Amino acid sequence: MSQLIEEPKKKIKRSVNIDTYGKFHWFEDIEGEIKEIKTILKEIGISVNAAFPGCSIKEIKGFAKTELNFMKRNEKSAIFMKERFDINYIFDTFGNGYVGTDEAKSFYNRH
Repeated sequence: MSQLIEEPKKKIKRSVNIDTYGKFHWFEDIEGEIKEIKTILKEIGISVNAAFPGCSIKEIKGFAKTELNFMKRNEKSAIFMKERFDINYIFDTFGNGYVGTDEAKSFYNRH
């Protein structure tokens, strides 16, 4: 993935990438989860740039356009993006849902 991400021409203000787990069981609704997260974030003025897994190659190439990453799955990717593109991140593998929405709102209120 690191070979696909391109240097951004400019950042998308008040935006996040979401890196979550895929489907582990047939009854899980990852699409519904992502849709709900997008709705909650939109209500606090934050847009979702890309949600992984499930995004396109074009969206992966644009990962560096964002200002913040929500990471549940891979802190190594979060560290890479912080070091290479200066993108802050919230990492939480065990959280029930996305506890990062409050942190994201707080992050953007400070910047």
